[in-house]
Amino acid sequence: MEVIRNFSDLDLTKTYTYFDYLKWELDERVELIYGKVVAMESTSTNHQIILMNLVGNFHPHRKERNFKFFMASFDVRLNIDNTNLNVVQPDALVVLDNSIIDEQGCNGNPDLVIEIILPITLKHDTKTKFDLYEKAGIKEYWMIYATSQIVFIYILQNGKYIGLKPVCAGCKIESHVLPSLNLSYEQVFDNLINFN
Repeated sequence: MEVIRNFSDLDLTKTYTYFDYLKWELDERVELIYGKVVAMESTSTNHQIILMNLVGNFHPHRKERNFKFFMASFDVRLNIDNTNLNVVQPDALVVLDNSIIDEQGCNGNPDLVIEIILPITLKHDTKTKFDLYEKAGIKEYWMIYATSQIVFIYILQNGKYIGLKPVCAGCKIESHVLPSLNLSYEQVFDNLINFN
């Protein structure tokens, strides 16, 4: 297969693998979901602010708690049914097992995945990726709603996600993967811009 440089040259009805994905030199960011190409949406200003707040709050603790923290764009090759059909770029992720990190990204399932939800990504993040992360066995999934400023955390129990109480103003964010993480609602949503 020749190198693909334009998104329009992809056949969106075709099933691709990670090995096909490696040959693409696209300006656009894409994910593979069960081998199907999904174009990624642009982020918003507040999306970027939330992401930087997460970086600022996770980064200082990574050495003492022995985890790796990554943010988009960072390829995660999910291990589902021993296939190479799923390559995602979560907004942020935590990996406890260094052996699944390689030059190309994460070759396996992270322990914690975070998606910052915007109206344009709502269905993709809350349905498609929710189901994908659950099937992959990712232990913890945070959905941070940038517009409504609320956090939903899902913990994997017996192969299914169980939702915890939503995190709102004045609350602490409690992680089962990183139980000693001390993160508040206010730290996540600090310094957002009101565009109204």
